[in-house]
Amino acid sequence: MSDLKFTRNVFIDTSVFVGENFNLKGTKFQTLASMAQSDRVFIMSSDITYSEIISNIQEAVEESEKVILKVKSKTKILKNLGPDSAYGSIFADFPRDKIVHRIIGQLKDYFKDSKTQIIPALETSPSIVFDKYFAKKPPFGLGKKKSEFPDAFVLAALDIWCKESAQKIFIVSQDPDMESFCHDSETLFHLPSLESFLEIIIDKDEKLSQMAHERINRNTEKIKTLISDELEGTLVILIDQNGEGTITSIHDVNLGEPSIIQMTDHIATFELKCEVSFVANVCFDDLDTASYDSEEGRLIPWREIEQEVEREIEVSVEISFAFSPDDKDYFLLHHIMIDDGEPLRIWVDEDAKTNYK
Repeated sequence: MSDLKFTRNVFIDTSVFVGENFNLKGTKFQTLASMAQSDRVFIMSSDITYSEIISNIQEAVEESEKVILKVKSKTKILKNLGPDSAYGSIFADFPRDKIVHRIIGQLKDYFKDSKTQIIPALETSPSIVFDKYFAKKPPFGLGKKKSEFPDAFVLAALDIWCKESAQKIFIVSQDPDMESFCHDSETLFHLPSLESFLEIIIDKDEKLSQMAHERINRNTEKIKTLISDELEGTLVILIDQNGEGTITSIHDVNLGEPSIIQMTDHIATFELKCEVSFVANVCFDDLDTASYDSEEGRLIPWREIEQEVEREIEVSVEISFAFSPDDKDYFLLHHIMIDDGEPLRIWVDEDAKTNYK
């Protein structure tokens, strides 16, 4: 990246918080906070963005509550086992307000600990935003999408701040309209992900990052084996059936481009996307044999279907390893995590996946 487009200032859009499941204690957000605490980076946000993040937290918790209520309804027979059983917690009250309050508290603490600066986007002159709206300029575009007004005020405020302070800002966002706004900007530079920003900063600051990239490229076959070993024998969740399965063998692992997200001494952490093809044994209810139980108000299947399926899916891999500047062959795994430790999710009926909306 050209030094003309380099800056230590960064704005994290709401779409990134949502995409990361508000996991502020995860590696990426914690690395960013650590950099901010030592003034290696400077995090910017806005009053509008802060409110938007809180609104998305509330919506996500409400959706979780709906799912849990549905689970309670479909598994109510387990309530007969009593509150002290392994399934008792399913039927506990859902403290929605407490959960929202706790997650918002984590957000407040993160902004404070990371020294996030809040730009008052609500004070931006409306004329600046409406000029772009009527001219059909980004972030509005030809459709003049009114939903983009919050982003328009935020981007205008950030642009004004940059010009008044002779600064530049990386805009980390998954929103294509924000990306369009940055195309012709001399002060705002778009990045698609938090890890891409972290990599830029680490590459700039750490001479060891080049060495870490070299080590991961030298050990691709070892990494493929580590991923295969990590996945083999693990649980898979069936998206379109009531059942589950187990991965029995890995056919192939294709590694994507690795992005470095943390560097400490001679320990590097990378994130990369991988295409994994595997065989899984799955077992699920045979609804063709089900009869309706009027008392329970549901279908009760009388047998299960077991079958072997072959699938190829994309997974996210986080891998951390130690390396030595003096020994090119030294490569010691610290940890590996696939899809944030969650079970892989597959379709039994691939046609259903194609037609699913």
